[in-house]
Amino acid sequence: MIERRDKLAQRISGGADVKGSVAWLKARAAKQKAKGHEKAAARLEKRAERRSERLKQLGTVKTKLETFKSEHCQVVK
Repeated sequence: MIERRDKLAQRISGGADVKGSVAWLKARAAKQKAKGHEKAAARLEKRAERRSERLKQLGTVKTKLETFKSEHCQVVK
């Protein structure tokens, strides 16, 4: 689960060339706005905002996962 969280966080914080990242969504919104599609651009901007908020949530999730791992996942001798 920690690896999945790390991959997701890496994708969200990636550049405009990383599909699914905040920068990628903002670039798509700019393209839609340039074409005159204001509603589509607004939807994409909202998705970008929600996705950046999700990155903050993933920080707390990582802390919880690592705490659980240190408390419950120990090597049996």
